[in-house]
Amino acid sequence: VFLNSHFEANPSLGRGSTPHDTAAALGLVYLAKALKEQEMKWQPYLEAAKKNLDKYHLERLYDPSTKLFFQYIYDPQHLHVPNKIATLIQLLIAMASMTNDKRYLDYIQPNADYILELQNKDEMTGGIYQTEKRDRIITFYTARCIPALLEVYNLTKKKKYLEGARAAGKFLVNMR
Repeated sequence: VFLNSHFEANPSLGRGSTPHDTAAALGLVYLAKALKEQEMKWQPYLEAAKKNLDKYHLERLYDPSTKLFFQYIYDPQHLHVPNKIATLIQLLIAMASMTNDKRYLDYIQPNADYILELQNKDEMTGGIYQTEKRDRIITFYTARCIPALLEVYNLTKKKKYLEGARAAGKFLVNMR
């Protein structure tokens, strides 16, 4: 994990969590891509992100029984959190694009479907519940899901992801 990346308990010398570890790795992938395009040294950035994704996210946070990702290793409630999963979806797509390793794509749809599963289907809202407890919808967390849903739509062309992003956007406009 990246040092001081644990969401709720910094400093964290070995713990890590989503979304901060995930966002740091995603930033490294984006940086590697930009440096590669400029014909500059990019490999160390991609290697660091790949190590974080493979050794932390895939080996430690992935729950094969549900095909979803936990928010962090020591979560006693074992929650799957949509906005954190959304950042991870973006990382998986970016890594697959940079490495041409299609195995990263295998994790995407079950997690994107989970985000849609937690979207309130009420006509007046499209907000996304924070967890499977379905006890609260947080505006910023709903907003964090939109980019991932759009990326999954662009990847799969399945309209349900576009419709989910659109409903979340309507929720944000209504909340404003």
